[in-house]
Amino acid sequence: MPRKMTIGRLAFLFLVGALALILAIGYAFAQEKTKKLPPPAKPIDLNSATLDQLHSLPGVGPVIAQRILDYRKKSGPFLRVDDLLAVQGISAARIEKIRPYVMVKEGATSPTKGAPPPKGATPPKKGTPQISHPSLN
Repeated sequence: MPRKMTIGRLAFLFLVGALALILAIGYAFAQEKTKKLPPPAKPIDLNSATLDQLHSLPGVGPVIAQRILDYRKKSGPFLRVDDLLAVQGISAARIEKIRPYVMVKEGATSPTKGAPPPKGATPPKKGTPQISHPSLN
């Protein structure tokens, strides 16, 4: 003799089905968000790279990509690729994986010609060599 489907049992089955559907949709969205992009065809400049470009690097997910952007915003432009070691989550091994895909453009961090000297700077004496390095500014 078949059992009667009660309202309580029907509601329970509906809730279980709805929960399974919600979990499946959430899983699909999570997979799409962490989907790995192909590595860049040519090296990208660390000082102008976008989140998606950084995320496309081998071993760099969305969290590390955001940390690179945050570090760049807080500390200024990268002077060399090895400066990535200062970013939390980037090890020497990870740098070696991404080194073929990244670069730092030369001259991208040099001061603009004709820019006024910083406040408090003393004018150089004639005949003395000028040393210019971003860490000295």
